[in-house]
Amino acid sequence: DICQNQNQNIKMFPKALYRLQSFNNINHLNPFSCTNPLRCFNSSNLYVFNNSLSKNLKSYWPIKNIYRKATNENCSVMLILKNEKFNYKIPFSVKLAGLSSIFSFFQSKEEEQESELITIIKRSILMTQREDLKGAEQMLHLALKLAQELQNIDAITYIYDLLANIAFSQREFDKAEKLFLEVMRRVLINGLAKDDPKVIHMSLKLAKIYQEKKDYLKAEDGFKYCLENLEKIGLNSNDEDILQLWAMSIDWYARFLQERNRLDEAFNNYKKAYDLCLNVNGEIHEQTVILLNDLGTISFLMGDKENAILYLTKAVEAGKHLPNMEELSSVYVNLGTIYMQQKLYVEAKKSCKEGWKNAKRHNNEEGMKEASICLEEMRNITG
Repeated sequence: DICQNQNQNIKMFPKALYRLQSFNNINHLNPFSCTNPLRCFNSSNLYVFNNSLSKNLKSYWPIKNIYRKATNENCSVMLILKNEKFNYKIPFSVKLAGLSSIFSFFQSKEEEQESELITIIKRSILMTQREDLKGAEQMLHLALKLAQELQNIDAITYIYDLLANIAFSQREFDKAEKLFLEVMRRVLINGLAKDDPKVIHMSLKLAKIYQEKKDYLKAEDGFKYCLENLEKIGLNSNDEDILQLWAMSIDWYARFLQERNRLDEAFNNYKKAYDLCLNVNGEIHEQTVILLNDLGTISFLMGDKENAILYLTKAVEAGKHLPNMEELSSVYVNLGTIYMQQKLYVEAKKSCKEGWKNAKRHNNEEGMKEASICLEEMRNITG
């Protein structure tokens, strides 16, 4: 899309990498952490690795790349993204180790012979890993029937939670909402505190569901509830897991604000998420690079091209130390796009070429297409 800047009367060719949480793959099990898939279970986007000593919970902060429009008061911007297949390699990790869990059923049975119920659930997890969500859902309904016959309350709650995540992944938001609310009701009755990170994590999912259903008042109340509770915990904690969950919540809220065209508020929240991410992960980390890209994108949408260039340049410099980051090609293209409309054509061409080379190195066809469009626009402008 080409739009006209009312202040400078120049054409803009924005291609901004805009991240949304993946629904089709948000609960996809971590392929490199789960060396034994029969011991990996998913809850509220938390991954469980059961053993006799500890419970480690991990959360993907995945990305879904889709085409979307964002607007500001000057123009409508087409945000060009990568393909929709989930392939993000280094997510934000939330381990929340040692917390009371609704999965005590599995741990208590660890030394015993595996039951039919556990076997069925394992099969459903394997189906989820293979992205056969419909098959996984059918298998979980069999497990649910058996758990109800056994009157195993913890297992029933666990299965509801898995079903909620599958519904969320398939954008079946009404179903996901009912299931998450039921899981939350059950764990609260069982003694889990309202400000427990697992409850907050489910509340965050519910806020996202309300956002997708365009119930914006409920969505914002939900995001604020999560942030208020995490701030109370996080300000007095050096726990990386809590800080990362807090950063993830701020990021989701920032994306909500950006969708609502509340750009100043969105920028402030992206900056908070970036600062937390920097504190936990350091500067050379994929999530840090992506948040720098977000700050550059939102600065661009606000008309602050100078800071947009600064943030994107910083993202590119950090990304150079991350050879496996294929999303970096889009950051290069974003930077080249802004250079182009600033009439810095030498810098624009160099950045778009680097984006093409990065995409080529990763066999990223969509990234190569983005960079090629950028270079074609350059040729149209400069002849």
